Amino acid sequence: MTEFRTLFQIPADNLASFEDKLAKLSKRSVRMGCGEILPFIASNELKDFGRDIGKVRVYNVHLMADTPKIDGWVFAARLDHSQETGTLIRSVPNFSRDIPTKYRDAAPHCDHCTVRRYRRDSYIVCNEETGAFAQVGSSCLADFMGHDAYKIARLAEYLSQAGEYARLGEQFVGADRRFLDVEEFLVSAAGAIRLYGWASAKFARDREDVVPTRDHAESNSHRRMGKSGYGTCNGWYEYFDTTDEDRQMAADALAYVLAFADKPVLSEYESNVLVIAKAVSMEYRHAGLAASIVGIYHTHLNRAALQKATEGKKASAHVGQPGDKVEFGTARVTSARPTET
Repeated sequence: MTEFRTLFQIPADNLASFEDKLAKLSKRSVRMGCGEILPFIASNELKDFGRDIGKVRVYNVHLMADTPKIDGWVFAARLDHSQETGTLIRSVPNFSRDIPTKYRDAAPHCDHCTVRRYRRDSYIVCNEETGAFAQVGSSCLADFMGHDAYKIARLAEYLSQAGEYARLGEQFVGADRRFLDVEEFLVSAAGAIRLYGWASAKFARDREDVVPTRDHAESNSHRRMGKSGYGTCNGWYEYFDTTDEDRQMAADALAYVLAFADKPVLSEYESNVLVIAKAVSMEYRHAGLAASIVGIYHTHLNRAALQKATEGKKASAHVGQPGDKVEFGTARVTSARPTET
């Protein structure tokens, strides 16, 4: 395990939140076989931030983790090509060299296969001995660096996310509300579906009495101090506690969507939710897409249960005569949809 060279200065008020997020990320990294990511507090000091903020105690924090490298190649950054305005560079915090500026508007190219096609992500790697850089597409990592490359790439992404948490922790305003933890959000979405049923934003848009699952999960994910609940478009709701069943539902839904990667052809929606399912955290604007991960799995379970219940049954036949009163016993409602009258 090596110490990141990058130093983060985190105000005392943000330290506990940062450590909590990092602990969850580290646990996920270990579960994926990538090793721990631990904070190392080197020192603390009183730092003067000027008249508006004053003196604040800050902690000088490094991160401890294995270096993401294989066969002399070190992961330097991940390039995100999904934005029309340019390429986003997600650098790995412990990388000591300057990443060449040409990668700031790099095309989705791969130096290994030399094929230029649509890629959401590619990786920048650097040779430790020569200092040479290469841009490699995610599908070529194994050929370029060996079969352990995907695990190392995953570690690099975890480290980048840890660095992002640390940078957010350095901020004084809004540091904790810019990103949502994907797994925890899905647990809240599962709880919301259990309590209120699944409702997409599109379904709820024209119905005053329906709140989208996204809104319930988003509000419950960030509880406000001193508040017992949250306001929505149609009223006030109490914060709800999630259960072990909600957590299992979220995990199963995540696995269901991650299996999309094995499909030969994906729809645009399937491609988008797969990206969210693979992510550690997400911006608020993707909350609806994330909530639908649990939503489509919930629908899948209902359809499977209905199919199982009807298997082997004969085609329905008329019962009784017109005007007769017929009793059918106990019935179970499997779904309900409002209609215009």
